[in-house]
Amino acid sequence: MRSIWCGVAICLSLGLSGCQQQAPDEKADGKALFAHYCEECHGDTGNGKFLKGIPSNTATRLTRQEVVNLLLYGRQDQPAMPTFRDQLSPRQARKVADYLLFTLKKY
Repeated sequence: MRSIWCGVAICLSLGLSGCQQQAPDEKADGKALFAHYCEECHGDTGNGKFLKGIPSNTATRLTRQEVVNLLLYGRQDQPAMPTFRDQLSPRQARKVADYLLFTLKKY
C-alpha cells in the first residue's frame, strides 16, 4: 500500500512539473510574449532555424498590422506558421509585433 502512494506522489509531481510554464498574462510585455509563443521556433534573437525551414522573422517586410494578423489569423502563403488567436489578444499580438519590429529587427 505504501508503494502505491509513493507511485501516486511521483506521478503527481511529474505531472504538475509540466504545468509550471503558464502563458503570460495580459500585462506581459512583448519580450515575454515573444519568448513564450515565438522563441521555440524562431529563437531568442528571431533569426529562425534555416536548416529546419523556419525563417528569420527579423528580416520580415510585413507591417505591424500584417504581423498582428499573421499571429492571430495566419496567412495562406505561410501554412506552417501556427496561429495564436485563442492564446493572444489583439493587444498582446501588437506587443509581440512591436517587440519584433522595433527591438529584434534592429540587430
